[in-house]
Amino acid sequence: MKKPVVDRAKCIGAAACESVCPEVFKVDTEGKATVMDGIDYEKYKDKIADAIEMCPVAAIAWEEHEENPGN
Repeated sequence: MKKPVVDRAKCIGAAACESVCPEVFKVDTEGKATVMDGIDYEKYKDKIADAIEMCPVAAIAWEEHEENPGN
């Protein structure tokens, strides 16, 4: 399963990702973007791709994650 990830060291809190795809991205109290858990990322893949492209510091990328069948 692919999941978007944010490199918080790169993130400058521009919030472009949240404006493009608020279903997946939120800017937290530290002013850094976070990825919401429990989301069907496949459903929002086009909006996530737009957010990745719009990030001014390229802090967002897709990462392959294994699903945990026990969880």
